[in-house]
Amino acid sequence: RVHGGEPTVHVMDLIVSIDLGTSKTAVASNQVHASSGTPIDVIVFPGHTEQSGRKMDTAIALNKFNYQPLAYGVHAKREYLSERDDVMYFEWFKMQLTQLRDSEHDLVISDMKGEQCRLMDVLVAAFKILSDNVVITFKSWGIAKNSSTAESRTVSKSSIFWVVTVPVMWSPAAHVVMLRAAVLAGMIESDVSQNIRFIN
Repeated sequence: RVHGGEPTVHVMDLIVSIDLGTSKTAVASNQVHASSGTPIDVIVFPGHTEQSGRKMDTAIALNKFNYQPLAYGVHAKREYLSERDDVMYFEWFKMQLTQLRDSEHDLVISDMKGEQCRLMDVLVAAFKILSDNVVITFKSWGIAKNSSTAESRTVSKSSIFWVVTVPVMWSPAAHVVMLRAAVLAGMIESDVSQNIRFIN
């Protein structure tokens, strides 16, 4: 089931899917033409391919003073194990959204050491580091032109059509939090953006 209105996808556009699972995360991209599709490319963080295949651990390390993301997946655990005193480390954080009620958009959760921060801050950091990596990967692949017009374009988060998976059982409040996190992470420009879809 798809949530949202009609997408503003051009004749040739970049589509990125983020499957932020309970224990594993996957990110994949496709550059789709109006009449035919191209093979899907799976995007992984450097260092993840050999250890965990095409999925990453759903784990994130944050700077506990400004909540900026430090690392994701296996790299996040390495930051945690380094015993830095400025690191917060979260695993399986997505499932905290199942506890969310309409009046609890500022739900606070605890990391592996018992330190607390808002769930929203963790989700924003996760979306930010994942989407930043997408843009870096696209640029390394040389994706900088609209293939239908051969015109140069800047690959940015706002030029991507995002598809994010969500569980069927989530409450409307959980969908609102995910949407707001995407805005704060810079993936989309506003809550009414047509460049994102949540599917289950």
